[in-house]
Amino acid sequence: MLSITTNLNANQAATSLGRANQAVQASSEKLTTGLRINKSADDVSGAALANRLANSSAKTAQFIKNANDGINMIQAADNAIKQQQDLVSRLHELAYKAENGTNTGDDTALIQKEFDQLASEILRNETGAEFNGKAILDGTLSAAINVGTGTDNQINVVVAGPQGTTRTDIIADGATASALNLSDINGDGSVATGDQWKTVVHDKLVALAKSYSDDRANIGASQNRIEFSIKNLEGTKQNLDKTLSSAQDTDFATETAELAKAKVLAKTSQTMLSQANKSVEEVSQLLQ
Repeated sequence: MLSITTNLNANQAATSLGRANQAVQASSEKLTTGLRINKSADDVSGAALANRLANSSAKTAQFIKNANDGINMIQAADNAIKQQQDLVSRLHELAYKAENGTNTGDDTALIQKEFDQLASEILRNETGAEFNGKAILDGTLSAAINVGTGTDNQINVVVAGPQGTTRTDIIADGATASALNLSDINGDGSVATGDQWKTVVHDKLVALAKSYSDDRANIGASQNRIEFSIKNLEGTKQNLDKTLSSAQDTDFATETAELAKAKVLAKTSQTMLSQANKSVEEVSQLLQ
């Protein structure tokens, strides 16, 4: 049926052209952004899933950063304790040297000078060593490394020092380095005698060395635990990112095929619309 009032063929071609152009636009957007879901209307449930997965991935990434920060703090404490152990080892050497019966009083006094300086350095490090403003050697360090949600997912890192006292108490009986028990053994400014080096001094050094060894073992164990936690978190994040990619990323092979299809349909519809519009001319020819 020929009609000039209603051109059904033209209407159908125009509708098909509009739909094809929309498909071209949608495919172009997906290819341009690299995302299959650019608005919630693209995939309502998929958009909600992608948002949850993205939040979980970001949270897990932060937990990994927290764990690495914890390891950095532990390594700083470990290095500081190692330096203290080296100082204690040198003090042991000096003590063994001082207690040798071949020393004169002058010899012992000279040994005492180095001993005093090194003991003062131990005391200074005890109160001065820190990481990001947190003291790491004075026995007050207790940090909860957050590697997950809730208190059950916290790894405590503790440098507690010796039980029942502090390393500062072992080193000195006063607030200043000049009151070091290791050197001012009798409290009257006199140097330690050979017997005192063998007993009191060595006892203090042994207690000091043990406290450093205990703390170093504790933080080493904590670091190993944190490193295993990081491996677990990295695996979790990898799986989250893989699932997120499947949910929202564009499949370029599929989408380029869809774009090519939409372009062909758009061009075909445009041609058919042009042909449908020419049918009106056939009516005018009948009237001639």
